[in-house]
Amino acid sequence: MMLVSPRPAPLLRSLDNPLSPPLVSPSVKIHCREQSPPSSPIQDDEEAEDEYLPQASGSGPRSRSTSAPACRTERKFKCRHEGCDKAYFKPSRLAEHELTHTGERPHKCPECGQSYLRASHLTAHMRTHLSADAKPFKCERDRCGKAFWTATHLKRHEDTHDKAEVYPCHECDQTFAKAHLLREHHALVHMPEGTKLFQCPHEGCDKSFNMKAHLRAHEKTHDANRYTCSHPSHGTDFPSFPVWSALQTHIQQAHPPICPHAECNGRAFKNAQRLKDHLKVHDQQAADKAALALAHPEGELPLLLLEGISRSKRRRISQVEKPEDGGASPKLRRVKSGESGKDWWCDEEGCEKRFKTKFALESHRKAIHLSLRPHICPIEGCGKSFPHKSNLTRHVASHSRPTTPIDRDADNSNGLVGKVKEVRRFGCPAHAFQKFIQAPPDVLAPTPTSETPLENEDSDRCLKRFWRVYDIRRHLVAEHNIEIEDMECRRLLIFDRQG
Repeated sequence: MMLVSPRPAPLLRSLDNPLSPPLVSPSVKIHCREQSPPSSPIQDDEEAEDEYLPQASGSGPRSRSTSAPACRTERKFKCRHEGCDKAYFKPSRLAEHELTHTGERPHKCPECGQSYLRASHLTAHMRTHLSADAKPFKCERDRCGKAFWTATHLKRHEDTHDKAEVYPCHECDQTFAKAHLLREHHALVHMPEGTKLFQCPHEGCDKSFNMKAHLRAHEKTHDANRYTCSHPSHGTDFPSFPVWSALQTHIQQAHPPICPHAECNGRAFKNAQRLKDHLKVHDQQAADKAALALAHPEGELPLLLLEGISRSKRRRISQVEKPEDGGASPKLRRVKSGESGKDWWCDEEGCEKRFKTKFALESHRKAIHLSLRPHICPIEGCGKSFPHKSNLTRHVASHSRPTTPIDRDADNSNGLVGKVKEVRRFGCPAHAFQKFIQAPPDVLAPTPTSETPLENEDSDRCLKRFWRVYDIRRHLVAEHNIEIEDMECRRLLIFDRQG
């Protein structure tokens, strides 16, 4: 009986001499079951194994080849779609791949309509429509009772039963096969309620976390030398801190950024950005002083103008004094023009006030029309109340303002005795406004003459006095209907010879 084998058959040699040349062609397999001598099961297994081992070519001794057949090394079936270089060993795999180009998914679930490229994928999906009791592979080890869909998953589960329990609990006599089971047991049984799985091992720390990465990040805070301050003022003894926030607090308190300008007297700032913004004010002040020096080259600038330039957040003169059609931004024009932008009108009868914000309108209505004065002076015996907190703050400061005694021997003594409050710095300059606007722009103060002194030109001039230029501006608007900006108000005071 002679059959053609689909695989390369082993070379048959003489029974007397195993090293003799082969008796038949390697492509022919001879079955002589009736004449073959009885063999042991081990010999049968060895012969069956040798039957499927590819043999090396030649007439020498038999040897195993390490090369795989051509059908397992060459991808003959290539995709013909343009731009796709995929290739496969089997035509069935190529057919499945071509479905990705056409978008066809032939295997559909009869329950939910979900479709798949492969039948095996559909088979795995169909299990989701079955109950857990339908799992055919059940574990029978130690009354486990767990069931699985495939034999591979069951075998993987049974391996866990064969492994020794290597994670013992140090609090009790229980052991566990996995580390996460031990963590869950320790947190649930031996720790207070609410303790999470990953607990900090440092003594005295009771913090716990749900993730190991969070625990590792927390453990770094127990390193006291994690962050070090390298400021040169420490010399060789650099202090260290466990957390970044502690280092930043130390830097803010011990090494705050300081303004280098002498007029600031070592003013400290919260961080470097605040100092950077502050230094821009100095740069603007220097530019404003240079602009004023060019306008008045004859001498030193008046102190009152320098104070106006030195105020923080003051707009540059070159920007504020631009003409309306000179390209200034709308925001600058709104600041310069007091009427533009006042879109909130007071709806009380007889009141024609209008404001630029709703907050200003509400403050006006509460203070003027409702007469609400919720801010009361806390000084004992005073009892005064004010509509705005800023008014109260200014009033409280007046209680501690130094006083100046009256010089009884002076010729201009008015007969008062005791101590009186210090005379406020500025008087109302409304009487000089008309001459101020007619004077040339480069004139700061008129030349005094005996014929027309400004002090005696009006007998009914306003006698109110103020501490600040801001208060003068508010007074001029409210009482004299004169609205000017800060620097112009200062020039008006100098023109009135009050600067």
